[in-house]
Amino acid sequence: MADKPIEYIAGGVAEGMTLEDIAKKHGVDISIINKQIKMGIEVEHEHSPDDGVAEEISKDHLFESPFYYSYLEEMEEELEEHLEEDIKRGMTEEEEEKKKPKKKATMAQVIEFLKLNPNPKDDDVHEWAKENGFEIHGLEALFYKLASDHVKAMEKEKKDSMDSEELKNDTIKRLFG
Repeated sequence: MADKPIEYIAGGVAEGMTLEDIAKKHGVDISIINKQIKMGIEVEHEHSPDDGVAEEISKDHLFESPFYYSYLEEMEEELEEHLEEDIKRGMTEEEEEKKKPKKKATMAQVIEFLKLNPNPKDDDVHEWAKENGFEIHGLEALFYKLASDHVKAMEKEKKDSMDSEELKNDTIKRLFG
């Protein structure tokens, strides 16, 4: 059995699952999931440059549908095909509201939100963004950066702890032979 993957973002729907687990869930061949995960990592780099974070986001989407990124690609192609027609037709008031410039959240605001809402659900984050007029993709990028920084700090702390233990053992050997 494959080792459980490292979790960069707590609480995703595919938490603790391997790509094989996701393929089994949907009853599809692993080659389909492997192709989709490659597409997904490329797409999700818009949220984080970290491959681990991008893969974890991709796995959550593949948990929902084994063809998520193929569907996304088709949808984006369709949007591009109809863009000129949509511009000529004009936007609805709701579409115009969505196009209004959004504020960018700061890291301090995100940290304060997390203090008040530890381990928030995705819907909670989106609702907070909407209430405050924050641009969601930029906000998500801040969350992913915080998660990546936290994992890196944990890895450094573990390494430093191991280095400290080795130094202690070496000192004891030198002092007491």
